[in-house]
Amino acid sequence: MATNVLVIEDDQEINALIGEYLGLENIGYHRATSGQEGISLARAVQPDVVVLDLMLPDLDGYEVCRRLKSARGTVNIPVILLTCLCQDGDRIRGFECGAFGHMAKPFQPDVLLQKVIAAVEAKRMLDSHAMFGHMQLTGRNAETDYAAINSLLADLSYRCPFDDRTTAQLREAFVLLEQGILEHAGTSQSAFAGITLDYAIRLSPAGRTDDGQLSGIYFNFAPGTPASAAFQSKTNAGKTGSAIPTGVRLGLDQATWDKFIALAGLQPTADADATTSVRVFRPIPASTLIPAIDGNVITVVASNHAVAPAPACSTKDKKPGECRCHKN
Repeated sequence: MATNVLVIEDDQEINALIGEYLGLENIGYHRATSGQEGISLARAVQPDVVVLDLMLPDLDGYEVCRRLKSARGTVNIPVILLTCLCQDGDRIRGFECGAFGHMAKPFQPDVLLQKVIAAVEAKRMLDSHAMFGHMQLTGRNAETDYAAINSLLADLSYRCPFDDRTTAQLREAFVLLEQGILEHAGTSQSAFAGITLDYAIRLSPAGRTDDGQLSGIYFNFAPGTPASAAFQSKTNAGKTGSAIPTGVRLGLDQATWDKFIALAGLQPTADADATTSVRVFRPIPASTLIPAIDGNVITVVASNHAVAPAPACSTKDKKPGECRCHKN
């Protein structure tokens, strides 16, 4: 399948030059010279990668990136920022908005192409990997943490029948969580070492999966390291498990945790415990699956193995002699 890249850059010479470099590698090229035009084209052509300038005549690139990564139809498209704004704060802000990568101007063509190839591979992995995962948010490296969060959010929004509002709320929630982790990692004199997160997507048109679980996304949060867990035990000495607020179990500010839970729409699971870890899930009613489903969304999960819908064979999409469902 041919690779296509959308370049959003108001300097037409730079835009065209990038297009020439891409063409030399047989990579398709679409161009936009403003933020609004870029957002519209991204929705229309569904490129594999977006290369985005930060200084545009209408919207700044951060806002363009945030909108692309907060919309159901474009959340899974990797965005590479290409800019002369290269301070640490600029880079972190870009990753916070959902960027896949960051490149400085002036740039080396070979390096840009390597970034594009890496982004394409990341998108293909998203399309094919299993519907569960593990991540660590330590607070020691904001770029690494946000990269993990962006991958998680793309996975959730790509596979689940969320609308744009829900996709945006999930991004806001996890950015808030990461900001709380960064704050604690940067100011705490304790053994706080962030949190670990395991998740599994369990969807079924019947509303319950084959083992009786409700359709939804299941999360398990836990302290990042045994040292962190030991610190929490010491801090909460004399308290019973059920009396320890959930955010405090993880070493976080309880108000931040409560806001995160509310924004993300999370609820306790049926087997939620009162130990160090915190188990929550976001339910997805069966009624939302059918009308919102499309060819890219996996509809049924048996245990932890995904079953994808068979691709439809559409005559309007076929080239001569080609069957898109690969049945002939």
